[in-house]
Amino acid sequence: MQHKAFVPIQLTNTRGFTLECIPFGATLTRLQIPDRNGTLVDVLVGLVHERDYGTDAYRERNWCLGATIGPYAGRIGGGGFTLDQHFFQLKGKNGIHLHGEDAGWQYKHWEVCEYDPKSQVVSFLLNTVAGEGGYPASVSAKVTYQLGHDFIEIRYSATCDAPTVLNLTNHAYFNPSGENGIEGQLLCLDSDEYLLTDAGLVPTGAKEAVADSPFDYRECREFEPHHPMDHCFVLKRSQQVATVYSSQSGIKISVDTDQPGLVVFTPRRLDGVKLRNAMEKMAFPAICLECQGFPDAPNHANFPSTRLVPGQTYQQTTRYSFSVD
Repeated sequence: MQHKAFVPIQLTNTRGFTLECIPFGATLTRLQIPDRNGTLVDVLVGLVHERDYGTDAYRERNWCLGATIGPYAGRIGGGGFTLDQHFFQLKGKNGIHLHGEDAGWQYKHWEVCEYDPKSQVVSFLLNTVAGEGGYPASVSAKVTYQLGHDFIEIRYSATCDAPTVLNLTNHAYFNPSGENGIEGQLLCLDSDEYLLTDAGLVPTGAKEAVADSPFDYRECREFEPHHPMDHCFVLKRSQQVATVYSSQSGIKISVDTDQPGLVVFTPRRLDGVKLRNAMEKMAFPAICLECQGFPDAPNHANFPSTRLVPGQTYQQTTRYSFSVD
């Protein structure tokens, strides 16, 4: 019998959208929407079977396909962070902590605390214990997925019992064509700056203008595979912070968020584990548009704070909208 953490939960709307997710990692596993010809296109890259998300082979790659990332999305360098004059050492490799490492929420079995097919809403709840991964607080977190007429909205909330840092995101791998790589798709990023990083992809604390760089997508243009991205872009506003468009399907994905950063990740390959539509064989199979606070913010006073204390509630909203022409 399949473990309940891997049993898909489905939301549908009147336009023919179908969203599926599983409690393991509060993971979005597939999203089918009609293209310009009315043919359903799966715009999320995912594993063939839901049970595959629990395999060692998948976990070793740390792809986090469609998963909820916490307690801290992105990298924290220096072996950890200092909070209230106390240094908290985090697990990691070569002093770099990524996506919570072994204690990452993408590997947790979340509890379904709300499921309403009529309102097209599903919510997951997770309670953690202080000390997991080196973090100082116990956290109670909730993520809600809502399927609207032409969008998916993701809402996060969390509280803690001691001062800590928190930075959540969803690690969906999008491809609006559904079957080919993203090379040639149109990308637009409403950002003038991105965070400079060191050799370990940890932010240095400095920002760099996108002007005259390969990462200037302020005007929509084709994605350049010669310059793959794993960069955090500094956002100026909350609406239409990014779009990606496939002329093959006519599907455009637009991103709105209240977060200060957008991590854009364009992996060269996702091989070693079977993906739907044989996407493991494709070069540049997807693009991640991860709305979040800045990576390594606890170690940079000039970055927006990711500190959370008792009595406060962490809140975040991100929306992915879909249109067809």
